[in-house]
Amino acid sequence: MEPQLLADDYPEEEIPHRIQVEWDNLSSENRGLWQQRYDDQMIEYDALKDDYLARQNAARPGRR
Repeated sequence: MEPQLLADDYPEEEIPHRIQVEWDNLSSENRGLWQQRYDDQMIEYDALKDDYLARQNAARPGRR
């Protein structure tokens, strides 16, 4: 939502409040869909981060 608000020249200092208002006004069904999307993306992020850290550790000198 933030990129769209910025593109619409919405005042930057008001964006967090606007997003909070929109979130608070979502139906529980819609909120659940967005929460599931967030949860899925965090699982993907954590897997990518773990892979990155494992490759970084394996590339360190003196590591086997």
